[in-house]
Amino acid sequence: MGSFLPQDPVLRRVFQRLSTDKREQRIADAMRKREALEQVAKRPASESERRAIKRVVTWAHRSSYRRWKARFHQKGFEGLIDRRIGPESAITDKARTAMVTLRQADPDYPVEKLIIHLQKHHGLTVSPATVNRVLREENLHRHPGPPKAEPPIEDQRLELGGMKLVEAASEQTGYLKVITKAVVELVHDLERPEQPLPKDTSDRDDMGRFLSSYNERYRKGSDDRIGPGYLSVEDKRVDKDPDHLQLAHVHSDTMARKLWALMTSPLLGSGRWDGIRVPRGELLEELCGYAYMPATLERFTRELKYAGVSETMWEVHGRLWLRESSSWGGPEQLVVLYVDGTTKAIWTKLYSQSTKVKEVGRVMPGLETVAFHSGYGVPLWLSTYSGRAPLVKVVPEMLGRVEQQWGTDAVGRIVVIDAEGNSVPFLKGLEQGTPSRGWVTRLREDWLKGKRIYNRNSYRGYRDGDRVRSGVVDLNDPDGGVFQVRVVELERSATGSVVHLGASMTLREQDWKPQELADLYLNRWPAQEASFRSINQALGLKEMHGYGKRLVTNISVVTELDKLEQTSRRAEERLSRQQETVTKRESNIREEEKLLRRRKRRQDTVECQLQKRMRSTRPITESTRKLVQEQIELAKEVVERTEKLSLTHQLLAKTLAEAKRTKSKLSGYEARRQTLEGRREIFAHDVELDSLFSVLKVGLLLLVTFVLKEYLGNARMDVATFLERVATLPALLHLTPQLEVVTFEYNRRDPEVMGLLQSFCDEINARGLRLRSGRRLRLKIAPAPKPARPPPKGSRVGSGDRFKR
Repeated sequence: MGSFLPQDPVLRRVFQRLSTDKREQRIADAMRKREALEQVAKRPASESERRAIKRVVTWAHRSSYRRWKARFHQKGFEGLIDRRIGPESAITDKARTAMVTLRQADPDYPVEKLIIHLQKHHGLTVSPATVNRVLREENLHRHPGPPKAEPPIEDQRLELGGMKLVEAASEQTGYLKVITKAVVELVHDLERPEQPLPKDTSDRDDMGRFLSSYNERYRKGSDDRIGPGYLSVEDKRVDKDPDHLQLAHVHSDTMARKLWALMTSPLLGSGRWDGIRVPRGELLEELCGYAYMPATLERFTRELKYAGVSETMWEVHGRLWLRESSSWGGPEQLVVLYVDGTTKAIWTKLYSQSTKVKEVGRVMPGLETVAFHSGYGVPLWLSTYSGRAPLVKVVPEMLGRVEQQWGTDAVGRIVVIDAEGNSVPFLKGLEQGTPSRGWVTRLREDWLKGKRIYNRNSYRGYRDGDRVRSGVVDLNDPDGGVFQVRVVELERSATGSVVHLGASMTLREQDWKPQELADLYLNRWPAQEASFRSINQALGLKEMHGYGKRLVTNISVVTELDKLEQTSRRAEERLSRQQETVTKRESNIREEEKLLRRRKRRQDTVECQLQKRMRSTRPITESTRKLVQEQIELAKEVVERTEKLSLTHQLLAKTLAEAKRTKSKLSGYEARRQTLEGRREIFAHDVELDSLFSVLKVGLLLLVTFVLKEYLGNARMDVATFLERVATLPALLHLTPQLEVVTFEYNRRDPEVMGLLQSFCDEINARGLRLRSGRRLRLKIAPAPKPARPPPKGSRVGSGDRFKR
């Protein structure tokens, strides 16, 4: 390994700053990664890549393996070598020699005096940690003496004592740890630029503080559509060096503490950072261990956004809760995947991608979130899109990613979806795809109009007097032919109406009875819709996070412009034909008028000759007879030509009117084209930050749900109720070397909650739950004060029965 010479200039510069031992260690790690790649590539044909990764790569996450694989294909073996390097030490060789000399002369020479010596004689300003690090490297650091007697720790008052249960749930499930580990690995594997980018130190004073001129870079120019501060994360990410992010240099414990602060910050306010800007923000120290300022967390979330961590966080979130919730329902619910979407409004004057927002009942700029819930009602994945996100297009792509991340046997063997989000080609794709998926949905009435349902069985009893039966129907397939589906007819006893549910033919009658198929669909509301409502009520899921925007091509406008161009071209061709017709008919009218004038003159001449001959006494001759016959023919011809000329005039007027309308339409097409040309580009909103906060909010919701199910006997309590009535219970915290003793103050105004906690207190203590400090949780309930008036005989006040299922 000592003879290895990297070809990549970036890696060569990194190796020049590393010691020989560190070089060999990084090369050894890279060889270990390459060996893992080779073992997975040589797996048996019967073994999937996912299973092989799980068997071989036991020391790292699967997402890290995928990044190794991509870099190995791109840069070879050198792509597997760690390129991170810390900042250069401020301690020069002369300063190090001086420190060593002083400490060797006096082993008790204090660190404070060393710092003063370096500043006075070497011009260096260093921290005590830097001095101690150098002393440890030289084996001159002070060894700890006998432990000093620590002052007794006073009891601490907790304003959010109930959150200790949520903290214990996080430790038991390992949720915060896996999220933190995923973020650390992703930041570690971010692509570094080949040439290190210089740090931006402009518009700062000698102390590194921002000057007022710094804000000029965010001023909107006269030609800018939006200001620089509102550029999209893709545009801002271009100028970011991952090594310049504070995120890349913090300890994993610090990152976990900040993530926990972000997750629990909605408890302190109405959203965003306003809750921790007020004095109540000091409660962050109680929740996560440090009272972070809003600017600190804002910078942390901004760097998370630049790193693009939301997708990775959703991946580990779904995998963990799929495992933790496996015992929350029956085995038939394990294979069900509920699919639906929700929208949130964006109030902006910019021409932005829009969708139909249900809350306001109109189409407006907004975000649309497509959600996957397990059969137990656990939100596994929420994917956010700018503007409209049709389920028939988005869901197949998301299902493919689910297979890649969680495996084909994990979830989603049966997809339950609302009628608004499906179509026959979509359902056909689910059924005939690889792997094949069953589905259950509500059939639209227009699909069944004029269709015959055959192979019906008899009605069977169902919930609350309702009845169900099943049959088969052939739906029209746009690709040709018919698409056969099962039909479940649900007859409502209250109204007598019939609701038609559809199911895949792969869900056979002998395996899935009509009642079971109806249950799958009707359980969608408590399993998914209620989850949306619970997250929104408790944590504000509908709140919008992030203001970044970018201009994208408006596909719908481009499509309309193409159609408009074709329509305009046809209108121009039609106008050209109409003008040719007008010219031809005007020419025909002139010719007809000329001939008609000639015939009329001839008619007048013949009539004059006949009158002369009729006044004479001469007998009628053959020539007179011919004149009479000619007069009759001329009169007939004049009438015919007059009628023909009148008809031609009418046709000409009609053609002129049609040409005028065509010209008017062309003017309208041109005006519409000019309007659409200004809308060829549309603003798309960033969804990275919104997706990041969504996974944190959903994670907190599931931790509370875990507490209710596992610690409080599956209590019949909403998440919002827990956060309002249990999480906010004041308590006294007493610390011992092994325990955190939390004593809840008795709340006389909420005896139901106090009774619930009292009934499960011993059971929770018996679990020996660990907290983030490493100590175990011990719960106590302060004794209830004697009421001024005793409750009536037989009262269940304080029993906690209200929350029992």
